[in-house]
Amino acid sequence: MKRLYPLLLLILVLALSITACGGKPKEQAQVKATTEAVEPTATSRPEREVTPTETKQPTPTATPTPKEEKETPLPTATLAPTTPAEEEKPKTTEIPDWIKTYRTLLTMKWQSTQENKTTSGSAEVRGEYIVDPPREHIIITSTEEGKEPQTMEWIALEKTAWLNAGGDWMQVQMDEQQALASFGFGFWATPGLLSDIEGYKRIQPDEEINGILCEHYALDEDALAKMLAESMGGVTAASGEAWVSKKDHFTVKYIWHMEGKDVGLEGGEGTADWSWEIHDINVPLTIEPPAVEEIGGAARELPMMPDAQVTMAMGSMTMYTTASSVEDVVAFYEAQMPVAGWTQKGETTQMESATLMEFTKKDQSAHIMITPAEEGEGSQVMLTVE
Repeated sequence: MKRLYPLLLLILVLALSITACGGKPKEQAQVKATTEAVEPTATSRPEREVTPTETKQPTPTATPTPKEEKETPLPTATLAPTTPAEEEKPKTTEIPDWIKTYRTLLTMKWQSTQENKTTSGSAEVRGEYIVDPPREHIIITSTEEGKEPQTMEWIALEKTAWLNAGGDWMQVQMDEQQALASFGFGFWATPGLLSDIEGYKRIQPDEEINGILCEHYALDEDALAKMLAESMGGVTAASGEAWVSKKDHFTVKYIWHMEGKDVGLEGGEGTADWSWEIHDINVPLTIEPPAVEEIGGAARELPMMPDAQVTMAMGSMTMYTTASSVEDVVAFYEAQMPVAGWTQKGETTQMESATLMEFTKKDQSAHIMITPAEEGEGSQVMLTVE
């Protein structure tokens, strides 16, 4: 499962870098734009129209992701050729207030060569979101040729989150800033994607994506490559397209193709294709904590300070914070553990940065580590049971 951690980090780095490029929530961002003259290849779809017209060249079209989620293909970004001309600048905004629930789909595929060895793989990130109060459920599936698929699942309810990387669930507590950064993996900060790149090419006519009428833009290749290189490093070339809601100006879909170093999960030189979209807007959603036994196992049954705030729990380990001093926490466990049937083994050990206590009960051992709070007064306590 450790391969999924770099993937999750890659997604978060890109998402947060897009956030950093954008404006404040609900604040409109404007970008410089140019228009292209394009004509689609012969298909059953209506002919595209672009004004003004200087040249006509064939234009590949991007097909929306099918609604049947299990059969969603991994798309490859394709761009329409361009002929620059001035046009009104497009506007982009954050998620509009009328959207209360939604789902997202991020798909990736990559191929890279390192030390004469070529590897390829793909990943799919499916998300469900409730805006207020904030709740999210994310499932990441990663596949690599010749290996078993790997899955990571994340559930967050306001400031409490649960993570499962293929084994036991882990519970973590987040502060307000962490919870805000986590929600939606930053992908709703789409003004950053558009406002930081100059030279858009408008593709006509407008298209309907997942039931939303959208303006269609081709992204300037040099500007996109620069932005991706700043956030991911190693990107030498890129191309992409974006679909923006015609009415509310939020991004409904975007795709891009990248070339260069470290664009895949295994590093090396190669290519990668990404696609992100929003769908199932305002469908009824229910997101609940994982249906597992109480996380933290036997450690959650040990006495805890009255004001304990659990910050992490996994397996048979629980961590919490308290406003009490280290000395008061030690006195608490010396008094309460015998009441719960535990017998202290040896003496309490005072170290420079931590206080250690050990207790036994039948065939179990409980270890307690108490450290001063990292900031301000109080203590942090870690309980483990073997």
